[in-house]
Amino acid sequence: FFGALTFPAGDNHCTLVLGGWGGTVVGLSSIDGEDAEQGHTSLLVHFVEGQLYDIRLRVTSSHITVWIDDESVINEEYRGHDLSLRAEVELSKPLGLASYGTTGVFTRWRWRPLSEGRE
Repeated sequence: FFGALTFPAGDNHCTLVLGGWGGTVVGLSSIDGEDAEQGHTSLLVHFVEGQLYDIRLRVTSSHITVWIDDESVINEEYRGHDLSLRAEVELSKPLGLASYGTTGVFTRWRWRPLSEGRE
């Protein structure tokens, strides 16, 4: 994968995988023991090498939402599900970026809490 964003969600952590399993898989890992490739949040995206993408992730008390270039691609209710991390990204806790087996570029990295009432 060229990008993995590990983040807290509720009392656990989860990872957004970008370009996994050969370069096209996007998804959340792990939900109820399913990796990004096998879980129901899995989708295939054709990423162009060298192109920058605007990735946005929002975590509320019940949902994880992901956008790629302003297109909503994941809107997952995680409340009541078991979130966990693969061993490869454990060191990214509590909030971190990673790349594996390739090179990724992260620019304009920003984090901000949601204001009250914006869940």
